[in-house]
Amino acid sequence: MLKVKDIMTRSLYTLRETDSVWDAHCLMDKHTIHHIPIIDHNKKLVGLLTQRDLLRASVSTFAEVSETERIEIEAGIPLAMVMTKELIVAEEEAPLDEVARHLLHKGHGCLPVLHQGTITGIVTEADFVKLSLKLLDMLETVFIKQ
Repeated sequence: MLKVKDIMTRSLYTLRETDSVWDAHCLMDKHTIHHIPIIDHNKKLVGLLTQRDLLRASVSTFAEVSETERIEIEAGIPLAMVMTKELIVAEEEAPLDEVARHLLHKGHGCLPVLHQGTITGIVTEADFVKLSLKLLDMLETVFIKQ
């Protein structure tokens, strides 16, 4: 049986709750990511910032403020004010089908993954798409051989 650890993303980009909305905006843009685990000084998971959270906290491009003013405003908003604090997480050993059902039915785009209380990865919708592509390739190989 496949487990979360088999497909999760292990390379994490994290921020701290004292970092700003602007910091998160830059990190998401630079690495083309949609979820940022927020950790404390002991590297313990304390929150999650999603692209949706970021959009709610960002100054609209339609606002009548300059780019400099927008950056100043967003740089002054700590992530602790906008991050999701009540988290649902997955354990590395969790069955993958259970996590897939949770993401599908609860509408979450990701789940932080823990091992013995420490964040070790994140499982996202994109991880499931990658898995689907691998499975499709395997199926295609089977059908071509027939």
